[in-house]
Amino acid sequence: MPMKALWLLGLALLAAGCAGRDSGSRLSEEQQRAVEAAQQLFQRKKAEGMSMSRGPCLGEIMPGWVADVVHNPRQPIDEDPDNQCRAYLKGEAKHFVELDMEGKLVRVQ
Repeated sequence: MPMKALWLLGLALLAAGCAGRDSGSRLSEEQQRAVEAAQQLFQRKKAEGMSMSRGPCLGEIMPGWVADVVHNPRQPIDEDPDNQCRAYLKGEAKHFVELDMEGKLVRVQ
């Protein structure tokens, strides 16, 4: 492969990688508030001694929003309804924030 083509490929991969890391810039204001609230609740629950190993539901973080802990990558235990937020499963909450075992954002919906 010619050197110029390799350089362009490397530049494209670098740009794609950087774009993928900055997920915060693509979040709406409401989503960003929900993520911050979820991370605060995560830290509080962890300080209280809650085990995150089973991917627990942390609870409501804002009206219509819940926070859930999941493995990243997902594991079958994350699909167990006992580890998911009941309010979301029942349709009482329409949105959720998923955090990994360290409190980092996995997904917001």
